[in-house]
Amino acid sequence: MKTGEPRCKEDPSETFKDGITNGAHWYDVAEASTGAPLSDAVISVAGINHNITTAHFGDYYRLLLPGTYNITAVSPGCMPMTVPGVQVIEGKATELNFTLAPLSNKSISHTTTTNSSPSNTPETNSSNSHSSSSHISDLTHINTSSSASGPQPLQPQEFRHHHNSDMDLFLQRFSTKYPSITRLYSIGKSGQGRLLWVMEISDNPGKHEKGEPEFKYIGNMHGNEVVGRELLLNLIEYLCCNYGSDPEVTQLVNSTRIHIMPSMNPDGYEIAQEGDVSGYRGRNNSNNYDLNRNFPDQFQTITEPRQPETIAVMNWAKSYPFVLSANLHGGSLVVNYPYDDDLLGISSYSRSPDDGVFKMVALAYSRENPLMYKGHPCKDIKEYNDEYFKDGITNGAAWYNVPGGMQDWNYLNTNCFEVTIELGCVKYPPAKELPRYWEQNRRSLLQFIHQVHRGVKGIVTDSKDGTGIPNATITVEGINHPITTNRAGDYWRLLVPGTYHLTASAQGYKSVVTYATVPDGDAEIVDFKLTRDPSSPVIQPNTHEEEFQSFIKQLSVGPGLDQLIQNTATPSSFRYRGYKELSEFLRSLNLNFPKITSLRSLGQSVEFRTIWALEISKNPEMPEPSKPKIRFVAGIHGNAPVGTELLLDFATYLCINYGKNAALTRLINETRIIILPSINPDGRELAKEKECSSSVGMTNAYGKDLDTDFFGNASQRSTEAQPETRAVMELIQQRGFTLSVALDGGSVLVTYPYDKPVHKGVCGIVKDKSGKPIVGAVIVLNGGVRVFSGEGGYFHVLLAPGSHSIEAVAEGYQQQRQKVIVSSYEAAIPIVIEFDADNRIFGLPRELVVASAAAAMTALAITACIIWCVCSVKSNRQKDGFHRLRQHRDDYEDEIRLTSMGSKKSLLSHEFQDESESDEDTLYANKL
Repeated sequence: MKTGEPRCKEDPSETFKDGITNGAHWYDVAEASTGAPLSDAVISVAGINHNITTAHFGDYYRLLLPGTYNITAVSPGCMPMTVPGVQVIEGKATELNFTLAPLSNKSISHTTTTNSSPSNTPETNSSNSHSSSSHISDLTHINTSSSASGPQPLQPQEFRHHHNSDMDLFLQRFSTKYPSITRLYSIGKSGQGRLLWVMEISDNPGKHEKGEPEFKYIGNMHGNEVVGRELLLNLIEYLCCNYGSDPEVTQLVNSTRIHIMPSMNPDGYEIAQEGDVSGYRGRNNSNNYDLNRNFPDQFQTITEPRQPETIAVMNWAKSYPFVLSANLHGGSLVVNYPYDDDLLGISSYSRSPDDGVFKMVALAYSRENPLMYKGHPCKDIKEYNDEYFKDGITNGAAWYNVPGGMQDWNYLNTNCFEVTIELGCVKYPPAKELPRYWEQNRRSLLQFIHQVHRGVKGIVTDSKDGTGIPNATITVEGINHPITTNRAGDYWRLLVPGTYHLTASAQGYKSVVTYATVPDGDAEIVDFKLTRDPSSPVIQPNTHEEEFQSFIKQLSVGPGLDQLIQNTATPSSFRYRGYKELSEFLRSLNLNFPKITSLRSLGQSVEFRTIWALEISKNPEMPEPSKPKIRFVAGIHGNAPVGTELLLDFATYLCINYGKNAALTRLINETRIIILPSINPDGRELAKEKECSSSVGMTNAYGKDLDTDFFGNASQRSTEAQPETRAVMELIQQRGFTLSVALDGGSVLVTYPYDKPVHKGVCGIVKDKSGKPIVGAVIVLNGGVRVFSGEGGYFHVLLAPGSHSIEAVAEGYQQQRQKVIVSSYEAAIPIVIEFDADNRIFGLPRELVVASAAAAMTALAITACIIWCVCSVKSNRQKDGFHRLRQHRDDYEDEIRLTSMGSKKSLLSHEFQDESESDEDTLYANKL
């Protein structure tokens, strides 16, 4: 064996270097015209992200397990070649030679480097790069006529109307036959419960490859418009059958993730009738709603209820980073592009910000369809014989208004550019005419997919750790339509050829600006590196915190979580444990892992069984208020012990992998995990295994369902809480918990072996101006949910991705408000809430109260002076005039009587006296 010369009878000349081999042994990749060997040609295997290159003489070796593979050879200046269905058998190597034809009438794109223009936005250590795409996967225009002498692509063989059951079998057959490049999945159900199928065609089906754009076709939105449905089934067959043998198909599949939905309205299709030219039977869905009038609209309010098909497509469109899309209809022959309606609701040109891009992709389709490009689609149909569309394209609203259309919604709500393609004047033509429709549209369908590789593309990364920045915004100056990056930080932006001013921005980062020139045909690569903005109102993390932020991002984006689970498998017995064994198991964990575990009793059940709480953290015996706490609870119902066993295995998983797996170790170091495996041990002892529908053991020993025994406060309950409930409530009331997860029977509420969302949301510290932490401050989230700052002033709260308002209130301090933005992919944003002392008096600022008091005192003094002056003036007037005597009538009543007797004149009834010091006598008013 060691000599490598087995001298087998079947092939005595066969040799093996060093006596070993496995997989496939291919060699001699040669150039077709000269037969010269090609060195450094790339050999790739579909579905395996690891390529090799040929040696000096074009020879190569590729180890593979036994199986069936699609193998591609690529060399600069040559047409790529793929051989599908290569069989690798056990033991003997498979021999496969490639002969690559040179490219003709096609210049190979070359890499260029362009210096970015100075940015008027301040930036530090930020950079960007862009170049013309030089990868073979980005060659988007392959002249198939140059290889006319070579083998022609296989054409579809099934030209018939596929009803739903027939279509389902068709899709399943091709998915099974071509598993290495296809994936069949459903995005939901129709109104009548039919599955809405999508066929994905890609060299790595089921995975988003960083930098690879995603494309979609949707057909049969109107059930009686069936040409698109059949063309898409033909396209699936064409792509599958020609992958590996036809260069154009191979290049498209290798460089694009293609999603094809043959029928969006399978219910309507079932009642439509063959031969329908311009009718409406089957147009709407089973609830009799037009799906192309059912999407949210920018100009009008759509009052019709959202249909299940509409909701499914909307969710689908937001779940994938689609770049380009087409919606296939029937009834005319034209490519219709946004906008589909306008503010006034009249037929007039409604221009979108990307009007030029839409014209470019629309023309790419119409030019390959000669009948469409002429612009006179339906001369033989009386109602439409005078229609004319220049070059076979039209603005939607200029043709007629369509509020609630799907193409406008895609453009306005996702990164996807969509057009609507009318494929023929007859909505449901006879089956015998389907081959003609395929021949008319085959080149157009392929050429339209090529358009996804136009414009600019690249990756936005953090300049420090190199990780992609999701949800970063890419803005083109002069075009009011920004797009955002995908989870991995990659983006695609369709643009017509020209020079553009691009800006990349992200929350918490400095914006970066550059110029890019988009060539005709190829995508320009423009990468951005953003640096953190030091002026951002967040705590500047230390090196350890930055590493942890990066770690959380890696778990949240891409396959990081799946890899962690696969790399940390822990054997488990998966059996039920009674109370005694459970207690012994928890004690064993604590004894074997004393540095990271703490076991304590929360109390006892009715029958005096201990309710255990196991904490797993780096320092379980020390308070660490800055770390989030998560609580896992199980065994609320004693007859649902699955959660209990899951938590016991979960605890084992964490403890065993601590110190061995870096990811789990870091999570435990940064989190306090509290596990309550069974809070109803009495009920657990009564429950019987395999009695799935029995209620025995559901309640505690007093017959109380513990799940209904929790109340917000003591004033809400009419009876005393159960001992089990009271023990858990006392734990909860200690506060500090960020999240609690309860595992019960009937469903699995936790599907991952740890909880990573606990590090999402907002965290921070509350302190005053002097830096003193404030304990017990109330943090109000969006005017509703309240949390409290704990020891050290720390708080942590889970929030959904998006913008949130935070109000902080503490006694003796002024209320504070902040706005924060929470990312789906990053750890909680640390913020500082700094309080000013509340110097207000009666709810008003101290300065205002003091000023008001001073003003009031001044006004009071002035008023007193005025009153004194007025009184003085009145006193002087009385001295100089007359006034009534202030003595009692009784003192001089006799005098008046005597005087009256000597006169017939009546006396004045009132006597006056001059109060001056003169000696004048008393005067009477009736004196003559």
